Formats: sequence, structure tokens, C-alpha cells
Amino acid sequence: MNQIFGDEKQRDVNTDDMNRMTYTECVIKESLRLMPPPATMGRRATKEFTLNGYKFRRGTNVYVDI
Repeated sequence: MNQIFGDEKQRDVNTDDMNRMTYTECVIKESLRLMPPPATMGRRATKEFTLNGYKFRRGTNVYVDI
């Protein structure tokens, strides 16, 4: 990071910076490999409904596996 940013600690990261952060990219990819995000999609029911015999009230958080 010091090689990329030097004394400019407060500036925004740009595309050139990202291309030079190869080690950081490897760390992120390895972290995602070891602990992948769950493949679910969450929604909040806007009205009461029944699905496969299960009743859901309005405002219920509903999660679907993808």
C-alpha cells in the first residue's frame, strides 16, 4: 500500500491503483474461496400469502436458496 499511495493516505482508490494491488486481490479471492457468501436471496413480504401450505404474514423476512 505504501508503494501505491505513498503519502497520499486520504485520496480515493482508482483503477490504476486496483490493478497494482495484486496481493490484495489474492487475499480477497482466497477469503471468498474459504468462506463463500451464502447463495440466498432475502425479501420482506409486502402482503400476507401462503406458499406450499405455509402462511406468511405481511412484514415477514423470507429467504430463498438460489
